[in-house]
Amino acid sequence: MLTLLLAAGIALSDTWSESGKAITIKGETQLISQNCTAEEGCSLQHMWFGGAFPGFDQTRLKVFVDNEENAAIDGRFYMIHGMGYPDDNGPWSAGDVFGKTGSPSGIFNTFVIPFTKNIRITVQAYETLDQPSSKQEVFWFIFRGQQFTSSGGPYQSHKIAGVPVQ
Repeated sequence: MLTLLLAAGIALSDTWSESGKAITIKGETQLISQNCTAEEGCSLQHMWFGGAFPGFDQTRLKVFVDNEENAAIDGRFYMIHGMGYPDDNGPWSAGDVFGKTGSPSGIFNTFVIPFTKNIRITVQAYETLDQPSSKQEVFWFIFRGQQFTSSGGPYQSHKIAGVPVQ
C-alpha cells in the first residue's frame, strides 16, 4: 500500500494513535472516535486488543466509517482475526498482517481502513455466542493510523484505496 501511495504522489503526513489501558467495558462501549482533518484522507492501519475475561474471543468489534449508521465491520474478535476458536496452541499468525501476541489474549491486525471524515470503534463483551455480558470487563487497546497529503491532485489516495470520491 505504501509503495502505491508514494508512486501516485501521495505523501504520508501526520500519524495518529489512541490507546486505553485497563479500561472498563460494559455493554457496547465506544473506544475511539477519530476525526480526519487531512485533505487527502486518513487511514486506520493497526489495531491491538487485550483482555483476560472469559469470552474475550467472542468480544464483538464494530467499526463505523465516515458517519455510517451501520458498522462497516461487525464481527467477533477471533473470527475477524482469522482464529475460528480459542486455542492458545494454534499457529495464530499471518506474520505482520494479523495474529495473536499473547496468552490469554493480545490480538492484532494491520488491515488498512481508509476514511475521509471519521472512524468510530466500539466493542461489546459476550458471555456466550448469543449472550452479551452483563458484567464490567477490563480491556486494553491500541490504534494507529495515518493522515495523507498529496502532490498529485485532490483525493488521489482515495481513488487508489477504492473509496468513492464524493
